[in-house]
Amino acid sequence: MKTHRKIIGVFLSMAIILTIIASSPILESAELRALNLLYKIRGKKRIAKDIVLITTEGCNKREIALLLDKLKGARLIAILPIPSHPGKLEDDLILASSFSRNKVFLANHFFIPYSVYSACVPVFLPKKNLEQFSLDNPPILTPYQAIDVVAPLSLFLQTARGLGHTNLLLDTTGVIRKVPLVIEYDGRLYPSFSLILASSYLRKPPKSFLRQRDEKSRMLINFAGGEALSYKMADLFRQKIDPKVFSQKIVLIGSEDKKVLTPYGFSNQLILQAEALGNLIKGNFLVPVSFKLTAILLLILGIIVSLLGLAYPIRIGGGMALLLLFAYLFFSFSLFCFGIWMKVVTPALAIGAGFIASFGYKHLLEEKEKRYVRSLFGRYVSPHVIDGILKEKESFLQARRKELTVLFCDIADSSRLIEKMAPEKVLSILNYFFDEMTEVIVGCQGTVDKFIGDCVLSFFGDPVDIGNHALSAIEAAILMQKKMEGLNNNLGLEEPIKLRIGINTGEVMIGGIGSKERTEYTVLGENVNLAERLQQLAEPGSIFISEKTHLLCPQIETEFLGGFEIKGFALPIKVYRVL
Repeated sequence: MKTHRKIIGVFLSMAIILTIIASSPILESAELRALNLLYKIRGKKRIAKDIVLITTEGCNKREIALLLDKLKGARLIAILPIPSHPGKLEDDLILASSFSRNKVFLANHFFIPYSVYSACVPVFLPKKNLEQFSLDNPPILTPYQAIDVVAPLSLFLQTARGLGHTNLLLDTTGVIRKVPLVIEYDGRLYPSFSLILASSYLRKPPKSFLRQRDEKSRMLINFAGGEALSYKMADLFRQKIDPKVFSQKIVLIGSEDKKVLTPYGFSNQLILQAEALGNLIKGNFLVPVSFKLTAILLLILGIIVSLLGLAYPIRIGGGMALLLLFAYLFFSFSLFCFGIWMKVVTPALAIGAGFIASFGYKHLLEEKEKRYVRSLFGRYVSPHVIDGILKEKESFLQARRKELTVLFCDIADSSRLIEKMAPEKVLSILNYFFDEMTEVIVGCQGTVDKFIGDCVLSFFGDPVDIGNHALSAIEAAILMQKKMEGLNNNLGLEEPIKLRIGINTGEVMIGGIGSKERTEYTVLGENVNLAERLQQLAEPGSIFISEKTHLLCPQIETEFLGGFEIKGFALPIKVYRVL
């Protein structure tokens, strides 16, 4: 459980870091390019059918006035070119009169300090003519503040129905994406071109469109990328166009110059204003997921990937993490199609980084476990047994009942031998004895449980199953007796060391037993006690086995010694000696 908490903590920290990065410019460009890709995958759509575009190329003021008179059936008429330069007085008066008759909306343009715009053009207007088109400043807004303005002549402002700015905002990749719905200038708020047109068309106050925008009153344009119903001004004079085409429509009049970059490539100011206006009319502008929701999402993804990394092998976990990534991308694209922009790059990085870190961390944990297992068993079992333990690392320390063969071996009359030797000599002999006996036990696929004084407790059949663990235990006991003969020759003692060995087969309790700080892999139960009693009963240099062990090894030549009353057992125990 501690391990799980640690790794979840790691991914919570990682998700928090990714959230902080996501709010910084580091990944902003990548997220914006991913947004471009979402547009391309979704494809182009037709711009709002309520809007009709008329392009003007090389037209004079009188021709524009004639055009306006041809658009009697239009609901709203708006002109994008800013008539800020005076011409012939007669032409200006004719155009102003046409503005008044047709209730035309005009455009202006603001300059804000950190934007790159062309040099300011002189403005011929009294301050009061501009202020009539301003809005009250809602206290919740902190809009961009302009330092200068290009606006229509006062003559035109006096006859215009409305005025809106044409400012658009570039992102860090040089793409137009946002429109500031209001801009502050000289202490007053001025609406955007698209906002004032949408407000008039839908007959709603401009403030009602500001509720779902950010604190800077910016709207993220949800580009359609397709075409709008469009006519060239020259064609309208040469051809007969059904007036119903413009009936109850918003007619935008402007030029096709001033190309700017959008998610669908280069476009012109007229199309961009139509895109923004269409968003406001339909209410399908693009809404970015908030920072808080993004942070929560990253935390959830971090936890999920960390759990996958802990619970499954790398192939399965990797496949599931990949499916999670695809599911998230599909979900984010689905939301995008409904006008909700959920970041793609940062969550994808969270999943990818989470996957790598998860299995990296898991690998470190596995290596730590392997070192622990090898330190616990390395001296007492064979290498292939260690490998088997590592494969079953999740269960080998769990307590369970299992039939095993237990072997007890000790030095007969060890107390008498020890009394005649110096302590250093005793320790040297015991260490030599344990090393040699361990080698025999491990060689016979047994497991050394512990050393108890001069006694060795071992068992056969776990943690890795072997064919006939009783036979392996007897074979180990015979080799131990033979090995002891050679050891006596090497030790050169006055009296040779003789072993007493007891072996019993039966069901025992086996597993990791101990405290959190120290755990021993050991066996418990009456069948363990019986093996110890047989060892105590055995004569020096002999091997005593129980009836169960004898029955499992008919090929071993034995001598039946009879039934013995053994402490702790109600019935006599049949004992056999290995010959």
